[in-house]
Parts: sequence; C-alpha cells; structure tokens
Amino acid sequence: MDKVFEPSKKPNHHTPFRPTRFTDGQRAVFYSALEDETSIDEMRYHQRRVGELADLEANPSAAPRHFWLYEADFGGRVLDLFEQHPSCPELTSEDEDGYPKCRQLAAEARSKKINAFRTPSARRSEGTCTPVFDRASLGHAPRMKAHGRFVHVNGDVVFRRD
Repeated sequence: MDKVFEPSKKPNHHTPFRPTRFTDGQRAVFYSALEDETSIDEMRYHQRRVGELADLEANPSAAPRHFWLYEADFGGRVLDLFEQHPSCPELTSEDEDGYPKCRQLAAEARSKKINAFRTPSARRSEGTCTPVFDRASLGHAPRMKAHGRFVHVNGDVVFRRD
C-alpha cells in the first residue's frame, strides 16, 4: 500500500505516478473497492488493458497470475458520488473519455480536504470503488483477506480463490 504513494523510480509514463481515472499522474491514488468482486473485475480490466493477461487469453496452459486481496482501515472524509452519477456519466465511462471530469472532481475534493470517494465502479455495475487520495487516511497494517489467481477457463480469464 505504501508503494502506491511513492513516485515511480522507472515510470513508463511522463509523470511521477501512473495516470488513471482520478489522477493525471501528478498525485497518487490508492484504488480500492468495497466488494471483493469489484476489486477483481477492476483488476482484470486494468491488467488486460496493459497486456498483463495477454498470455492467459491466448494460451489456456499459460502460468496463472497471482493476486492478493487486502483489507485496510480507513479514517478520513469521504465524498459519496453515487447521487452525482446520473448527471455525471463520466464516473463510469468505458474508456478514458471520462477521465478529465473525474480528475477535476478529485482535484476539487483534495482542495476541500476530502480523503476518498465512494463512487460507482466502471467495471461492475453493482460495485463500489473507493479511491483514496492520501496515505495518512489509511491504516498502517493492511490485512491479507484472500489469495487467488487469474486462469484461463473456457476461453475467458477468470479469478479463482485458493
């Protein structure tokens, strides 16, 4: 968790942090979700996007990709964006077209000392994502909740808990 808030030593982008939905890469964001299924769906999407699951998609016997699910304590101010979602479809845009608006919302939240959002997931319609904007609002001892792996099953990449 701490590494998320440390600038990349060898970034493959031109900013200290990887640009994502709620940051242009100048500030760190810790992406989390309230439900395990949402974390898994978000992970699968982003791993596919950067090509990390290409070998599994192409080859059923490829080595699985291992992942761990953690839970952490949070103590900070949260802005709930669910009520804004109908008038702000960018929160769940399928691609990066919605990112500028989401980044603007995050910058405004930071300026008002908001530590995190409670927002709909773009990858799981019934999911809740919780992007956290500062390390101080997270507990110091995240706990491993589950271990699993992405594997190839019947033409798809799925997550299997161990």
